[in-house]
Amino acid sequence: MPSKPSLTEDDFSCPVCYDIFREPLLLSCSHSICKSCLHTFWQQRGVLECPICRTVSSTPELPLNIVLHNMCEAVLKERNRRMSVEMEGLCSIHHEVLTLFCVKDQRPLCTKCKDSRLHSRHTVCSVQEASQDLKHVLQMKLKPLHEKIRIYKDFRQSCLNTGEHIKKQSKNTEAMIRREFEKLHQFLRDEEEARLAVLKEEEEQRSQTMKKKIDKITIQISSVLDTINAVEKQIQGEDLPFLLNYNTSLERTQAKLENPEKLSGVLINVAKHLSNLSFQVSEKMHGFVQYTPVVFDPNTAHAGLIVSDDLITVAYKDELRQLPDNSERFEGYASVIGSEALIQAHIAGMSRLETTQPGPWESSQSLCMSTEKISHGLVYGI
Repeated sequence: MPSKPSLTEDDFSCPVCYDIFREPLLLSCSHSICKSCLHTFWQQRGVLECPICRTVSSTPELPLNIVLHNMCEAVLKERNRRMSVEMEGLCSIHHEVLTLFCVKDQRPLCTKCKDSRLHSRHTVCSVQEASQDLKHVLQMKLKPLHEKIRIYKDFRQSCLNTGEHIKKQSKNTEAMIRREFEKLHQFLRDEEEARLAVLKEEEEQRSQTMKKKIDKITIQISSVLDTINAVEKQIQGEDLPFLLNYNTSLERTQAKLENPEKLSGVLINVAKHLSNLSFQVSEKMHGFVQYTPVVFDPNTAHAGLIVSDDLITVAYKDELRQLPDNSERFEGYASVIGSEALIQAHIAGMSRLETTQPGPWESSQSLCMSTEKISHGLVYGI
């Protein structure tokens, strides 16, 4: 009759933490995972899926795998008992001193264990020799971990430096935005003052015209009133004087008086001042605001290139600046990338380059730089 296959601790190990199951939960796909391992995995992934087969669970409330849980508890109890005995230097089976080590099973043995059928064909050495060999193995295994720690610390420092750089970028960019908008605000204020001045000048001209008309008509009113008063006085006087002055009075009443002309062209030309005002100002602003077809992305500039605040000029220096180690930045070549949105606006690879070095690339010269179309922009290199 064939013997039953023996179970090892590996058969009761969680596939996530590789330790013996602690509170194993049963998923709908029949896999079991430690409760803490599963919840941590779900928090990291944001999806209620199985870490092994990626089957999604419909609910976070999963039942405990009671059978597996009880078996694991028994395995843990036995392991703790065995470890307690072995910590005293005794074999948990034969209660003899552990002086040997099985290389295959990676566990200490007593002399009786060595002669047993389980270990008779295994390579065995002394505990001291095994300890030295395995300590050396662990020391070698620690080397990449120490190197990983160094990499992690360097990356953390890089993140800290990048965080400070982000704050500096934000502050500088905010200042640039405020300066640019202040220019626009000043332009609009100047334009407003100019248009208000034109309006005020027209108002004064129109008002002066109306004053002249008012003065003229006032004189005419005074003259007619004088005539009316004189004639009425004659009418109320004695008969003989009235008759003697009748013809004169009649002539005064029959004097030809022209009616005042209807007012024309004296009102403020509101249409001229307000017609398409916003459009006219924006059209005028086009001459004030400079459009640059190619701008440089400072986040991609080599450490030896300094991109100006307005992103349209580049200065080259031998001294490399301390910049964030982001993947977009050029390292091997003194290059910089143009904006993706402006690829179509690129004109014959021409741009402005400034340098602090004497030689063929003086700051007053324009340099035609080599261009290469890439997935997210144009590369400008020297």
